[in-house]
Amino acid sequence: NSAFLSSISHDMRTPLNGILGFTDLALHTADNDKKQEYLTKIATSGQLMLNLVNDVLDLSKIESGKMELKKEIFPIADFVNGIVVSVQQNARAKDIILTGDVQTGDFVYIREDRTKLQQIMLNILSNAIKYTPNHGWVKFTLKNYPTDEQGYNTLMIFTDNGIGMSSEFLPHIFEPFSQEHAKDADKVEGIGLGMSIVKRIVDLMGGTIEVQSTKDEGTTFTVRLFVEKVEGPVV
Repeated sequence: NSAFLSSISHDMRTPLNGILGFTDLALHTADNDKKQEYLTKIATSGQLMLNLVNDVLDLSKIESGKMELKKEIFPIADFVNGIVVSVQQNARAKDIILTGDVQTGDFVYIREDRTKLQQIMLNILSNAIKYTPNHGWVKFTLKNYPTDEQGYNTLMIFTDNGIGMSSEFLPHIFEPFSQEHAKDADKVEGIGLGMSIVKRIVDLMGGTIEVQSTKDEGTTFTVRLFVEKVEGPVV
């Protein structure tokens, strides 16, 4: 629809202008240090553009009912540690204390859609770091347990002491292009597609996602899922 196209066009223009502007500067300087700096900025803008295109493609697949779960067997603890390691650098850059509490119980291997589980966790953790000011903290808990009455056996909790969200914005967090334009979030890049995709993936996996947030105090996301516990990889 026109609102979707208008939003996408506007948000694609920002990194594209960055790519073209810094390319022009790089082409017209003989200073190697400057050239390197411009190339780094081009790479950053290019990555932002790629993330945007991937998000749009994901959303379009979900909306058209073409997104499917592709399950594979993998060790849950190694998988979670890999995710924490991948966001650790972003946390360090802002002096944010990132702590993880992983309680896998007797779950060693699971059969699940690895990429989609990764999208859920990376999106929420990256957002927590992004919207938490310098010297703040982000906590992450994953717990596997015997299947409960609701049919879930996995709980993930992501908590931060970041900028939080207003009670007016909270009901809209999982809508495409929803992003609260708080003064603290002015320098945050992105277009608010991430949480919309997370919600749809959680739905596709038969789980639930809840959010609690207080302006200027922080946010907590709680995800409940059923994951298939398996004995080990098929040799």
